[in-house]
Amino acid sequence: MAKPPANSAEQFILGSVLVNPDSWVQVSGMLSHADFSEERNRRIFLRMKDLADRGEKIDRVTLANELMRTGQLESIGGFSYLVSLDEGLPAIQNLDSYIRIVKDARDLRSLYVIGQYIESQAEAKVAPLDLIADVQSKLIEIERGSAILDNVPAMGEVIDSLGGILEIINPTTTDVFIPTGFARWDSMTGGLEAGKLAIIAGRPSSGKTSLAMCMAQNIAEANVPVAMFSLEMSHRGLIDRMVCVKSQLDFANYRGRRLNQFQKEEARRAMEKLYSIPLYIDEKTFHSIGDISRKLDRLAHKQGVRVCFLDYVQLLTSGLRHKGDRRSTTEILGEAVEGLKSLGKRLGIAMVLLSQLNRDSEKRGGAHKPMLSDLKDSSSLEQAADLVAFTFREYFYKPDQDHLREHCEIIIGKARDGKTGSIPMRFLGNMGGRFEDL
Repeated sequence: MAKPPANSAEQFILGSVLVNPDSWVQVSGMLSHADFSEERNRRIFLRMKDLADRGEKIDRVTLANELMRTGQLESIGGFSYLVSLDEGLPAIQNLDSYIRIVKDARDLRSLYVIGQYIESQAEAKVAPLDLIADVQSKLIEIERGSAILDNVPAMGEVIDSLGGILEIINPTTTDVFIPTGFARWDSMTGGLEAGKLAIIAGRPSSGKTSLAMCMAQNIAEANVPVAMFSLEMSHRGLIDRMVCVKSQLDFANYRGRRLNQFQKEEARRAMEKLYSIPLYIDEKTFHSIGDISRKLDRLAHKQGVRVCFLDYVQLLTSGLRHKGDRRSTTEILGEAVEGLKSLGKRLGIAMVLLSQLNRDSEKRGGAHKPMLSDLKDSSSLEQAADLVAFTFREYFYKPDQDHLREHCEIIIGKARDGKTGSIPMRFLGNMGGRFEDL
């Protein structure tokens, strides 16, 4: 196994700090000296940190003096190496991309060490299940990015990194809060939030998949890239529903191809509008959180995806359970949800997981409205979620009351940063599961 080589991204990052000392806040907030592969780059980073901690400006001269003071200038290649870092280097706009390269290289080095560890333990004939459990914990550490950074920015640095006081109070972008296209939901919750985990839960046929699909469609139509991992429904099933939601055609007639010429034209126009929206749908089964991580990482960096829907989270457990796995379903699901939350935070993506409810709500007599304890494997889901919403259709329990047919109540059962309460909505199941504000 060849050890991953060091990459020039380290030099670009250090050079960018010399070109623009203000970028130190961003760099030091995301990297530590241990993330650098070359010893000389680690030393330069630490001396930059010393200067910043003393409130001194970081440039070639101050950095060279600091390296001389600590007897390290020659060991890093002298003043000529410092010059090579920023000479002719323009201000780098996509500094995050270079930081990501360095972090990824650090992860690869960690994986190389784990590979050596596996090899040594296998030669020692350690029990396979014990080794798997040990390695899994190490991999989760890498996935969560749990290494402690040397520098913890002060409050002023945090505010500056978020764009400053005015940008936080009166934001000019929608980088954090993403509207769902449903006015009452957005008013109560603020929309979906980048880096946060939301759960939409409900009993079968309560409309949870339809609500998520409509949200994904609304967000993508607003030109915000969305990923949808559908573990239950095929590409064709989702497309058929989206066409009917968009065109307001009867779903049964559309699926049975019982459309007149006017309706066919409506379907064609709906399909053309869907054709160009930035919605990326994956219907494959996953065998590890790494599978999802790799796909979402590429989608985030290549396509700019900012929201991810996963339908539905309990189906993950079958793919993530390995032969001889001793973990309970709750443990597997808990690790998966924590991994997805960590992934969303790292990528700055709003994660929306769909979840089944247990049958407890159906055993409560007339009080069928769902509550947090009804979440299947609720301890892990409820703890991880920043927001929990339930879809509830009373018509499911009272099918003789036709006035309830199109009524769906969205119950916000948990909102870490917002309000809880109910949102009445119109649900048109005959149109592929179309939701409308009331």
